Amino acid sequence: MSLGNLFGSSGGAHIPLGEALIREGLINAMQLAQAVERQNQAEAQGHSLPLSRVVVESGFADKKDVLALINRVYGLGATSLTDDIDEQLDPAAKGLLGIRIPISVKLSLTLAVFLLTIMLVLSYFMLKRQANNLYRESVKSGKISLGYFTTEAKIPLVNDDTLRLNSLIKEVTQIEGLVYAIIAGRDGTIKAHTDLSQVGKPLVLPGRIGDVSTEGNISYFKRRLINNEQILNVTAPVEFQSKALGEVHVGISLDFIQDRIGKEKVFIYVMTIIFFLIGMAVAGLLGTNFSRPISKLVVATKEISGGNYHHKVNFRRKDEFDDLGKAFNYMSHELWLKSIMRESFGRYVSTTIRDLILADPESVWLKGNKSEATIMFADVRGFTKYSESSDPAVIVENLNEFFDVASKHIAANDGYIDKFIGDEVLAVFGGLPDYEGDHAVNAVKAAWDMQQELMQRAENTTNPVLGRVGASINTGEVVSGNIGSEVRMEYTVIGDTVNVASRLNALAGPGKIVLSESTFGRVKDLAATRMMQPQMVKGKSQPLQPFEILKIHGKEDGPAPEPIPFSGEGIAAPPPSKAGPAAPPPPKTRPTTVTDQSAETASGGTSPTPQAPKKSA
Repeated sequence: MSLGNLFGSSGGAHIPLGEALIREGLINAMQLAQAVERQNQAEAQGHSLPLSRVVVESGFADKKDVLALINRVYGLGATSLTDDIDEQLDPAAKGLLGIRIPISVKLSLTLAVFLLTIMLVLSYFMLKRQANNLYRESVKSGKISLGYFTTEAKIPLVNDDTLRLNSLIKEVTQIEGLVYAIIAGRDGTIKAHTDLSQVGKPLVLPGRIGDVSTEGNISYFKRRLINNEQILNVTAPVEFQSKALGEVHVGISLDFIQDRIGKEKVFIYVMTIIFFLIGMAVAGLLGTNFSRPISKLVVATKEISGGNYHHKVNFRRKDEFDDLGKAFNYMSHELWLKSIMRESFGRYVSTTIRDLILADPESVWLKGNKSEATIMFADVRGFTKYSESSDPAVIVENLNEFFDVASKHIAANDGYIDKFIGDEVLAVFGGLPDYEGDHAVNAVKAAWDMQQELMQRAENTTNPVLGRVGASINTGEVVSGNIGSEVRMEYTVIGDTVNVASRLNALAGPGKIVLSESTFGRVKDLAATRMMQPQMVKGKSQPLQPFEILKIHGKEDGPAPEPIPFSGEGIAAPPPSKAGPAAPPPPKTRPTTVTDQSAETASGGTSPTPQAPKKSA
């Protein structure tokens, strides 16, 4: 998507979103170029990403700041970047001046204007050609009349027979468009005239327009009469035996030609309007026939986008639209199959991982990536004994209730479930590309909210599992990627951080949350804690310092206090596995349990400094 498509209105002016982001100081020009490049790459792969989302997902600007800018500059009311902001920012999408013009109307107008233009152009050239033809016909008619007069007037001119000359003129004055005919003698006296009152007077032809043109012994010129009528005067001499006897003048009306042209114009204009209206009607029918399938496709697209993959389009026409309809129905069927696969896939893989895999299956980070993440384990205390004495169907039902609560709070805090292991949940926070927020804080909030809801449900239900869940959290570097064989693979996390989180889980009693020292360092202002007995764990040469969460501090509570020190002494031995017996304590030390420590604290005892176990001789 280009920046030209991301316009918004501010006081009547249109400002590109990228320019607004730079102007407000949220991003710089280089970041904008990178965002547009990523946007173009997504479009090349068939994905549409708004610029606002690209900027946020690339970590160039905070989501809240971008939303605030969009709403302030463009006067929108967007609440998230998933809203259709592009359509609201782009007035050009609604057509000229914000008016939506149906394609049938556009097609009708286009075809009608095309027809009108063609007919007007043709009319102009046709009328011009007809005017030239009529003019030539008039000249030809004048020449014919002149030929008749010069032949028939010779003898009457020799005999000075004016009666015969006027009879000749009377015979031809009935020709349409002939205004006058004049026969003048050698001395220029009018011998015959269509107006008998002019006979015997000197020949005078006033009102000449332009030059005289000649063709052989014939000359002609235009003149204007007193009544403003334009005349083409054609003249030829009358000769007998090479002696000039006089000349003949014929006047042909040019206004007659204009009248004929005017009548033709009216006819052509009427026909043009008729054909224009017919063209509009035909174009309207064609436009409707063309736009109706498109409207059906728009409705079908909205149905598909709403999840109705069974919606079909049936055009029943033998053209490209029928092919398009069949292709659309095939696409909707394929989307339905993929949606089933996607939903089924999401039941066995975290939706977060599912979406990332489907978006870019060949991504390098899916093949192996080292990153920082926070791992949370949560499982049921005493589940083995409980499962031995309970009905399997009830066990599964009770466990699923626990898993539902855990899944809800893990997802709500931007984590994802890596796997369910029996009665245990392994959740991961962070470790993914473009992860937003503090994964350690998110993990602690998720665990706290989960335990709060589980304890509330435990008080109002007969499900014994809900009140027996312990959680542990550890932050550190993990290796994530697709692990498995060609037959079956899963996206998971491995490494020492995961192992430590699993070992610490044995220290979490029912309803409790245990943090590692690395996680505590990230959330010490959020969580009120107490130090537990330093703990040896399998695979570690040095003891770990676990912390138990007592309370989560909100903004109104202020920063959490320093952790309550451990009041016992010594270092605890590695905790037993869930199925195994308790491990013996290290030599010459007495592990202090949580109960002992609590009792000593309650009685006002001191908190001696933890000491390392003495080595045996």
